[in-house]
Amino acid sequence: MDYRKIILYLIIVALGLGYWYKVRTDEEAYMKQAHTFVSVYSSLAVLAELYRNEPELFMQARDSVYAVYGYTDDSLENFRKALEGDEDKWPAIWSRARTVGDSLIEYYKENPVEHPKPDTAGVADSANEL
Repeated sequence: MDYRKIILYLIIVALGLGYWYKVRTDEEAYMKQAHTFVSVYSSLAVLAELYRNEPELFMQARDSVYAVYGYTDDSLENFRKALEGDEDKWPAIWSRARTVGDSLIEYYKENPVEHPKPDTAGVADSANEL
């Protein structure tokens, strides 16, 4: 039995398994990043519409979304830059973002957000006390 051939075959199999594992791990990392990007982007798009006349409430909601996903404004830009040259992946990402956004819109239709009303009554009451 030629041990050199067996060792050579084992090395080839080990290299093949190592390459397969690295490709799979890279793909899983990309999918996780894409999923997070889609979730954050869709949430922000819907929240921007919900709070379009209340920028301070939008900023609070945005910061809350960022905290949940561990994101920042730069994280969105970094993901976009990471995909430069891979434009063929964008249609799938935007399709998923539309799907997630639509489901969020349906959720908010069934569970409307209560917008705080200005306290004009309190201001008027205190003005009458003078």
